[in-house]
Amino acid sequence: MPRLQILQHKSYHPYLESNKQRVRDDEAKAAQLEQDDERRALDQNSTDRLAYLRNKDTLLPPTSSRSLEPPDSSALLAARRSDKIRAEKRAEKQRLEFDWPSEEKRRRDEKGNGRARAEDEAGVSDGHVNFWAGLEKSAAKPKKTPDQIQADDPTTMYLHRPLRETKPWYTDVALRTYEEREEDEEKRERRERRRRKDDSAKTAQDPMTYVHAALASSSSSTRAASTRRPHPLPLSTNDSPLRAARAARESAERARALALVQARTRDAAVETPRTERADDMGSDLWNRDEVREARRRKEAVRGWRRGVGGR
Repeated sequence: MPRLQILQHKSYHPYLESNKQRVRDDEAKAAQLEQDDERRALDQNSTDRLAYLRNKDTLLPPTSSRSLEPPDSSALLAARRSDKIRAEKRAEKQRLEFDWPSEEKRRRDEKGNGRARAEDEAGVSDGHVNFWAGLEKSAAKPKKTPDQIQADDPTTMYLHRPLRETKPWYTDVALRTYEEREEDEEKRERRERRRRKDDSAKTAQDPMTYVHAALASSSSSTRAASTRRPHPLPLSTNDSPLRAARAARESAERARALALVQARTRDAAVETPRTERADDMGSDLWNRDEVREARRRKEAVRGWRRGVGGR
């Protein structure tokens, strides 16, 4: 049976003493490497300066031998360190003032911002008052992008995706080849044709389409039926004999047709053989007489038995 091997769970915790010591060692190693690089750069700089002075034009006035000597690398390193320490202190001070600004700096900033805001609102520039300064400023002020807003306010975290993530560089159309652009155009046209086909199929198979068509046809037929026909013009009195003759002729034709139909119906009834159903026997029974005789004998026997039983 195979053995179950559970590996050790490896995780990094910032509060473990071993991890703290490892971080300190890494920082010390990085500082030592940086110091070595600085010393090497200073030595190289000193060597270059000395070579430049040695190769200089001989017509220059002679200089003291002390000025030609390379400077002490330890002094240069100390000066470099002091400059670096001052720069770090300056950056730390700026960071602290940004996080917890002093009262004097805050009052100074408010005073300067208030004066600038008042001049902007009044539109004063070189003694000239512009009454439309606010409108011009609002119209000329460009709209900031989300990346610019995030850069102006780094302490606030916005949960939207930056523009460089929504539109990466490799999606730019200008970076694509001609074949890829042609393929994209074909895909777009194919997708558009498929969309139009789906829309037409949905419209044709939609039950509401049939409902609307039926309602439209019924409303049109109802509208056509509801339209009144114009009344016929009254005939003149001079045509009354002709009308009477035509009515008599039509009634005579109608009576003769009705008599002909009745005669045809009577002849058809006579020619058709009548169906005989004696004693509920079928018309297609071929031994009708034998069946009738058998039934008569059966009835006679039944009557005799009934009479014997009555005695």
